[in-house]
Amino acid sequence: MTQKNSLATMSVIGWLIAAGLVICGLLYRTYSISLPSPGLNFSRQLGVVFLAAEVAFVLLALHKGVKFREIYADLDRNIRIALIAFLCVFWWSAFFTSPNTFGSMALTLRWIVHLAFGAAIYGSLSVVPRESISRLIAPVIAALFALSLLTAWHFLSASEGISMGDSPFGWGVAIPGFISGRLFGAFCGAVLAFMLGETWLASNEKRASAWHYLAIILLAGMAIWSGTRAAVFGIICALPIAALFARTRPNLIFMIGTSACLFVAYMLATSLLPFGDPYFVLFEAKDVSSGNAAMGGRVNLWSSMASLWLEHPLFGAGEGASIWLAPAGVFPHLQPHNAILQFLLSWGLVGTIPALYLLVRAIWHAHQAVLARPDLMPVLAMLDALLAMAMLDGMLFFPRFIVLIFACIAILLAASRATRTEGGTNMLASPTGIEHSAVGSAAVPGPLRDGR
Repeated sequence: MTQKNSLATMSVIGWLIAAGLVICGLLYRTYSISLPSPGLNFSRQLGVVFLAAEVAFVLLALHKGVKFREIYADLDRNIRIALIAFLCVFWWSAFFTSPNTFGSMALTLRWIVHLAFGAAIYGSLSVVPRESISRLIAPVIAALFALSLLTAWHFLSASEGISMGDSPFGWGVAIPGFISGRLFGAFCGAVLAFMLGETWLASNEKRASAWHYLAIILLAGMAIWSGTRAAVFGIICALPIAALFARTRPNLIFMIGTSACLFVAYMLATSLLPFGDPYFVLFEAKDVSSGNAAMGGRVNLWSSMASLWLEHPLFGAGEGASIWLAPAGVFPHLQPHNAILQFLLSWGLVGTIPALYLLVRAIWHAHQAVLARPDLMPVLAMLDALLAMAMLDGMLFFPRFIVLIFACIAILLAASRATRTEGGTNMLASPTGIEHSAVGSAAVPGPLRDGR
């Protein structure tokens, strides 16, 4: 019964994310950088659809008997201190410093929803069966395929009078449901990292199917088509790390099949560039003209945002400061395209230190979980891809990405807890064919208590 409940939980998470993608695609359709309705535009920036999905899952978990008090009680002392410290200060600058108190507080209070969502997943999963992994990702891939069809229709149905001249990002702002094409590509890249890890394991187990490789073509094609270099960077960082913790090597069939899929994806993507817009090209000659150009203008943005943080070093300037306090000559981005700068600018040192402590502890134990459960390599690959991309974009700002990050961490921590409490030999099959003894499992540090 426990395994059945876990399968259902993973399915619910997958379908909620998938529903969020489709609803956003239908609700937020535009050919301009902003939506015509200010209220609708703010709801898109706030991520209302995915916040609603998180709240729905939290309410379902509470209905099923998850108790946050018990989860909190099981945290070790240092984590409790860091959590309390963060909750006491993370809203301070939004309330007292930000020139837009309402907007900044709305962006800030989302973190309470995210934390509750991650805790609800952790509390809902007593075990993480191997077969539950596909339950998580299959609906998301289906939604992205539906979104690709909607995007094609949206682009092809544009009237001849539409001009993208008012946008510095060209047709990249016209992808349904996404503020920019780069975020679309990053989302596809994160799911691609998962599928590469899943196909890697499936190939080693001799159960890889055409579905695995078709999914890689779809996801890689959309990431390349969007021109998102951050997605490439994220995958290059993530797969070796995930493979190291899973202690597995790719076989020749996987390497040949994946290479062929990536080639097909590249050819399809480059043949479908919309209206010749250079925004959708992965690399141009001008990209090597300077470090700032190679980083898509991020070096200048980071420099200006760091200077802005130094004006408010202790408590920051509030969430959204990069929009409301952007200096003259700097485009007012929603976030500074770097998670560390985002935290410092939003919360200052006082809020960033406990936040990073919590995040690093959770990430480290999530990685340790894969030592005992190599079959969870795909989840770790997606997590690491998102974390790598968070150094270049807003993966820890936009709810659709935070949902993925917190879900990955919570799933891996729940799997670690289950492995440590099983006793005896781990009955969950390892993709490498190695059984993990109770001694080996117990050697993996637990996500909650020191010394476990």
